[in-house]
Amino acid sequence: MMKLTTQFQSNGFDFRQVDRRGDVAIFLQSRGGRPVGFEVVGIRVAPPRRFPDGRDVPEREIYPSNEHWGLYGFTCKTLERAKALMHAISECPPLYIREPKDAFLDPASMGTADGRSRRVLQDGSKAA
Repeated sequence: MMKLTTQFQSNGFDFRQVDRRGDVAIFLQSRGGRPVGFEVVGIRVAPPRRFPDGRDVPEREIYPSNEHWGLYGFTCKTLERAKALMHAISECPPLYIREPKDAFLDPASMGTADGRSRRVLQDGSKAA
């Protein structure tokens, strides 16, 4: 399987992976060498496929698309917030977000598929 690249450019921004735990990664987003924010992404696997022109693309890890932002990808202003969100996502798959906008504002808004809420403290530890 092809692994997700650790550096790339998209829409005028540069992205560089700064941390990864399993299927969750943090990318530094910058423009012109100046940091803009951090993206926390759930890395998914796309199956192999054959295009109509005969090209084959193997199974590969993929970055969330614009359409999946807020479900598999979140933007944070600080690395501290990005790490707390990464920790929360890593600790409770499968994951859903009650309100996508709340995920990067408050990692405690995240829960598991069985409805249990998961609070994450600023130091990354879990609340009882």
